Amino acid sequence: MADFIVDLPAYDIRYTEPLDQEALMKWVSDERVLKWFSMDLENEVRLMVTNWVAFAKYKASLTALYENTPVGVVTLFLMPYRKISHLAIVYLAVDPEFENRGVATSLIKNIKNLGKNYFRLRSIHFEIMIDSPLKHILEKEGFKEIIRQEGFFKRGDQLVARVVMEADL
Repeated sequence: MADFIVDLPAYDIRYTEPLDQEALMKWVSDERVLKWFSMDLENEVRLMVTNWVAFAKYKASLTALYENTPVGVVTLFLMPYRKISHLAIVYLAVDPEFENRGVATSLIKNIKNLGKNYFRLRSIHFEIMIDSPLKHILEKEGFKEIIRQEGFFKRGDQLVARVVMEADL
């Protein structure tokens, strides 16, 4: 398999479907992925993934496919109130077997486009841990750090800073 898969004919992006929840649950439950999210317990993961995929009914979620198999999901968590409906928080997960192959970058570019052109959002935000590998990708894609809160996430016995990254659309 090629290292960078997003330019291959076998790579595609489509709107997320309810059945993608199974793949997303598998990835987010994997310790390599789970450590970058605020949920920890199995029931927290299940609730989060259910909420995550629920935005598919609004076409606010995209799934990356490689050889017709889901390899990544990105979702706009749309705000339900008029005063803040111009922004969204974004969640992204990539199958750990497909990390560092361009999937995250591709999904970020596509969700920015969807947010701007379909939902008419003014900005989107990622809430990440300070040491997340996603931080570098977000910076390359034009996101700026707007909030840093020390000691926000608990990872084992450590407290880790939260960073909110924003991109104006």
